[in-house]
Amino acid sequence: MPDFQRLFEKSPGLYLVLTPDPAFTIVAVTDAYLRATMTRREDLVGRGLFKAFPDNPGNPQATGTMNLRASLARVLATRAPDMMSVQKYDVRRPASAGGGFEERYWSPINLPILSEEGALLYILHQVEDVTEVVHLTQRGELERDELKALKRAARARADLHELLQHAPAAIAVLRGPEHVFDYANPIYLQVVGRDVVGKTVRQTLPELVQQGFLALLDSAYATGEPFIANELNVRLDREGTGHLEDCFFNFVYQPTRAPDGAVDGIFVHAVDVTAQVRARRKIEEEQALLHAVLENAPVAVAIADTTGRIVLANKRTESELQHPAPATNRPEDYQQWSAVRPDGTPLATEDYPLLRGLRGLEGHGEEVGYIFGDGTRGIVEMDYGPARDSEGRIIASVVLFRDITRRKRIEQERQKFFALVESSGDFIAIASLDQRLIYLNPAGRALAGLSEEDVPRTVIADYWIPETYQAARQSIPHLMKGETVRFEGQLVHFKTGELIDMDINTIGILDAEAGQAIAVACIARDIRQRRVLEQEARKRAEFEQHLIGIVSHDLRNPLNAILMSTKTLLRRQDLEERQRRFLSRTLNSAERANRMIRDLLDFTQARFGGSLPIHPEPFDFHILAMQVIDEIRVANPDREIQVEQTGEGQVRWDADRMAQVVGNLLSNALQYSSPGTPVRVSTRGEAAEMVLEVHNTGVPIPTKVLPRLFEPMQRGTTGAGKSSRSVGLGLHIVNLVVRAHGGSIDVQSTDERGTTFTVRIPRTRT
Repeated sequence: MPDFQRLFEKSPGLYLVLTPDPAFTIVAVTDAYLRATMTRREDLVGRGLFKAFPDNPGNPQATGTMNLRASLARVLATRAPDMMSVQKYDVRRPASAGGGFEERYWSPINLPILSEEGALLYILHQVEDVTEVVHLTQRGELERDELKALKRAARARADLHELLQHAPAAIAVLRGPEHVFDYANPIYLQVVGRDVVGKTVRQTLPELVQQGFLALLDSAYATGEPFIANELNVRLDREGTGHLEDCFFNFVYQPTRAPDGAVDGIFVHAVDVTAQVRARRKIEEEQALLHAVLENAPVAVAIADTTGRIVLANKRTESELQHPAPATNRPEDYQQWSAVRPDGTPLATEDYPLLRGLRGLEGHGEEVGYIFGDGTRGIVEMDYGPARDSEGRIIASVVLFRDITRRKRIEQERQKFFALVESSGDFIAIASLDQRLIYLNPAGRALAGLSEEDVPRTVIADYWIPETYQAARQSIPHLMKGETVRFEGQLVHFKTGELIDMDINTIGILDAEAGQAIAVACIARDIRQRRVLEQEARKRAEFEQHLIGIVSHDLRNPLNAILMSTKTLLRRQDLEERQRRFLSRTLNSAERANRMIRDLLDFTQARFGGSLPIHPEPFDFHILAMQVIDEIRVANPDREIQVEQTGEGQVRWDADRMAQVVGNLLSNALQYSSPGTPVRVSTRGEAAEMVLEVHNTGVPIPTKVLPRLFEPMQRGTTGAGKSSRSVGLGLHIVNLVVRAHGGSIDVQSTDERGTTFTVRIPRTRT
């Protein structure tokens, strides 16, 4: 490989290589520079430029170091070459040559040496000794030595041209306010893809005009201020097809000046960083995509760097833990995460999965207790491990975790449920959609006469008689929707052939996510004993109803005779008071017995027939109510019955049934009120309905009795004596009659207001 340092040192040009530090340290120098400045390499290399070459102390007006420092500062700022005008910069003579300073004039240029990324590595300081030219000019002898000066200038320009031609950047020199290309090195021509020298920017690069770059050049030319940009997007028509390609450059527009100080052009220095920008942006896009994926992952993710600092905890982390992820910059900060051992004690710092991953350990499905943000305890399942680079070095630790508290509880409940199913006395089976038995509990196997090994070899049809199996098949559409179907059928005992009556519930089991049926469950109960009990109860009920009907019917005839005779005797005018009271008590008892028989007959008819027969006809309800009240007054001469009637009384109802309603409610009020208190009856005609109210004072009906007051065999209170005993059917019959007419009955009962029954019935029963 060539010795580039030796080649540089033997170069005929006058060069220094400086580092871009505050002292501008000299790191290399050519032999020609040493001869021109009367110095030695060992006296320069490693020293700051201005310590090696200070101003002439004998010339207070010396500006060499000031002007040179300003030029170097511009190179630092712009990363662009800086051409200086001729400078007077005296150099020190060695002691062997008499010492002191020797007057010198120089033509300097400072060139930046950049890395591929655009970083400033060195500054190349080039000078041309023009002392003789200046002296000749001063002595008026320039014409005689013009050819010699021109040759030197030409050689300097050639050296500069060679340097620019091989510079690792795109360089161009523009002249004049129209920005005519005076020079463009090969890299610049390669970048723009066309010949530009001798032409204006507007002519050769019209796409840049539209992007505002011509305005930037005009501004730099007008103000003398450089324009600097990094990674600026430039769209170039490299192929000349009109297709603009996106490129990125670090570049400088550095104004150049004529000897009189006026701006005469623009020095363009650009470094193509397109590849670096695209690579970085691709990395940034990939990182953004990765971050978005991790941030929105359906599982909680946390990542720690090699110091243990958590650099990512995604949104799912907060939702899983029910609190924001704590700031974790050091291993000791991990205790903020509230992980606990099974015994409830805090998890040791070194046992946290992220820190275990940094030690190269891996874990899959490990369970850790956790205290969530709402204070509840649960279980978190974790997968963790180290992330390694291409050389196998650990660069991070990753943990994925999920709250499995609910799943654990479901598993526990499933185990409990399975234990209940196993111990249940009912037939419980699960079958696949192709009717194969998947599971049959011990009670089911016992009822069917099967062993556990027999079950997988059976299908649903094997268990039931054909009629029951057909009923099960008809329920399939409902089961496919997850519905429950209930019916009764018969199970076949496999060994004995016995038919067992069963109450059967079939249930479609749906997939939780797809919502489709995946299996069928059957829960059936042996109802043979229930059937026997039901049959016996039905026979008893039928006998009881038959007996009640016979008794009540056979008692009615003698009671009617008693009632008729008693009423006839009471009409006599020659009765003594004692006889009249005796006959009244007899009539009252007979009336009560008659009502009991009538209620029993109605109750029996309602039980067997389902409802009471109604025969509507028009009549005046006010008149009917007064007739019933008068009859009851005769049987209760010592009680005050107050009557209030308002409104139109015409209705179309069953008169006998409505007389039964008035009589039962009024008798009930007299029975359960104090002897010395009045009972009030009100019949009120409204627009579309009639209202009957019966009110009495006395002990209120207990609150717990009110909901079932109108059921058979119920009484409002138990405070009345033996004389008021009844079978408890009166209010039940009243409710049946009222509802048969399309009406309603309500009761209010308190200590303060007494008890009021309110009946509302539409005027016409259709």
